[in-house]
Amino acid sequence: RKTVLIVLQELWFREGVITDHIGLCVYYDHISKFMDIAERNPDIKFIIRPHGDDHLWADVFRKELSSIDNITISRDGNLEDIYMRVDLSIGYHSTVLLESLIHGIPVITLDTGEFTNYSSLWKNGLSKRVNSFEGCEVEMKNLLYDTQERAKAIRGIGENLHLFNYGDDGMASKRIAQEIDCIVDGRSQ
Repeated sequence: RKTVLIVLQELWFREGVITDHIGLCVYYDHISKFMDIAERNPDIKFIIRPHGDDHLWADVFRKELSSIDNITISRDGNLEDIYMRVDLSIGYHSTVLLESLIHGIPVITLDTGEFTNYSSLWKNGLSKRVNSFEGCEVEMKNLLYDTQERAKAIRGIGENLHLFNYGDDGMASKRIAQEIDCIVDGRSQ
């Protein structure tokens, strides 16, 4: 079974953070649209990993989650472990997308118009840019099932990742977690 990681976070405008109400409405709308995509694609497992408190969204969508068995909303698990079982990542401009690329996982970048997307992954051949959820679903299927499209995306990662990774070995989240542990424990490296 193919697995898709969906990373959603608070949205930003050039002027600053948008109001909580608008942000929550957009978040709700986007999760709803991914729930619809999951219903139409029962052969694909979806992991929605929101930035922030996932319990809110799991509670909001409790009824839907109970009737759709191929989607979860959760921040459970270490990202490094999740990357090992993910075939595709979708999101706006999260560093999780960059780490997905470092792990050789193709990426779809959402640019649906609700906010300014500052990501330049698609400009450098590192992701597929989509302007709608319909387009996202089409590209998702292409990158999961069309072996030529998938190979092309993975080749693009190999050819262009050096533009973003600055020599990173894909273990940034692990090193950050270790540094936080040291700070919390009162040790410094």
